[in-house]
Amino acid sequence: MKKSKSSFSPELYGGKRPAYRLVYETFRDAVRKGQLSAGQIVPSSRELAKRYGVARITITQAYEQLIAEGYLETRRGAGTFVSKAVPETFFRVEGVAAERREPWRNFEDSRYFEQPPFLSGCSELDRFPMELWLKLYSKQLRGSPYSLNTYRHGDGGFLGLREAIAGHLSTQRGVRCDADQILVLNGSQPGIELVARALIKLGDRVAVENPSYRGIVDSFRLNGAEVCSVPVDGQGMQVERLKAFRRSPRVVVATPARQFPIGSAMPVGRQAALLEWARKNDVWILEDDYDSEFRFRGKPLPAMQGNTDYERILYLGTFTRSMFPDLRIGYLVVPKNVYPDFLALWKTGAMNPSVALQATLADFIRECHYQRHIRKMRLLYAKRCKWLAQRVEELLGDWIEVGLTDGGLHFVGYYKREVDVRRLAEEGRKRGYIFMSISSYGPDLVERDGMMFGFSSFDEGRMEEGLKVLREVLDGM
Repeated sequence: MKKSKSSFSPELYGGKRPAYRLVYETFRDAVRKGQLSAGQIVPSSRELAKRYGVARITITQAYEQLIAEGYLETRRGAGTFVSKAVPETFFRVEGVAAERREPWRNFEDSRYFEQPPFLSGCSELDRFPMELWLKLYSKQLRGSPYSLNTYRHGDGGFLGLREAIAGHLSTQRGVRCDADQILVLNGSQPGIELVARALIKLGDRVAVENPSYRGIVDSFRLNGAEVCSVPVDGQGMQVERLKAFRRSPRVVVATPARQFPIGSAMPVGRQAALLEWARKNDVWILEDDYDSEFRFRGKPLPAMQGNTDYERILYLGTFTRSMFPDLRIGYLVVPKNVYPDFLALWKTGAMNPSVALQATLADFIRECHYQRHIRKMRLLYAKRCKWLAQRVEELLGDWIEVGLTDGGLHFVGYYKREVDVRRLAEEGRKRGYIFMSISSYGPDLVERDGMMFGFSSFDEGRMEEGLKVLREVLDGM
């Protein structure tokens, strides 16, 4: 078969699945449906990563899996091709000839990689020092071949990274811990799941903020907990509401540095009240240090864990929001007396990220690249936040009141009028935008609803377009 240069570029839809998994599934399905022919060349990993602004490791992981399963094959000096050994039955779909086309010709409009305004939580990948990161990663691959050929990567994660995290948390967040208290995780969600598995028995109560990150609620409920909601205000969780519970919860989940999604910070007085109540009732606290790096006025608030000697605090953090989501490296700081129990569960949960990535991140932190990146992005995000808040007031002031804008990757704009939030979200989706209301984060009805305005990964032009569409949708209600 004559070789031709491929322009194959998939359109990926996948919610919160890892990007490499979406690339893998798209190629696999394209081969099975005959959209890619046996012997056809596919783009290089470098080309795809550069074209669509993802880490090259994302593409290479997908390609490696496809090669291992026999969908693709490499030819030295020529590139990567669809395998000629793939059975012809893979080129049929229910007996109907597959459409012969290049299915990723519209990839530039992909709803996965081309993040739509006003999606929250995505970093500005164009400003990440990717060449430096890849250089550090390449050094690990070349210099540590043993790490690629073993399943023994250390209890709790790569020791060098745990030491780097401990040093970073001590100097930047005031957390008191050492490397032997840290568990390295595939992001923050596995940490929530680990806490639920370690502490919850059927029927135990867990108190969460309302509104709150949905993954917290789901993880504890799936592990048998009764989830109780606690309202939040401009100072975070309303601790006084905890005292009204007839039966104390086993765990309280709090985001004192920056509440998600409201954005409020819990002052030290309220933190002290929470700690006092927890101590009296023998309650565990899971401190989710969400978005603490990006505070635009003053220094980031110190972690609650470092301001007390109370031993029942678990501290959860992640690098995915401050670096890039597909990194998927987080961590959990655990008190020494229960660390062995958590470690035993950690070992059974496949929670350890690639050791090469862990070692790369350790170097990135130790060589101060991480802190330099945070300082640079803090300035950029502050500028974008200020611009967007001003434009919301100018264009949508009769509909929306801007909330807290002192940090994070989004702010909330509160509705001044009654809004059908489901219709708002649907009309936005039809037009290619994310108009997400905080009421969707439950777990119960919120006292005041509003829309999340993510600004971190959008320039002024794209945000301006989104605001005009939002105005059109609101006026049509």
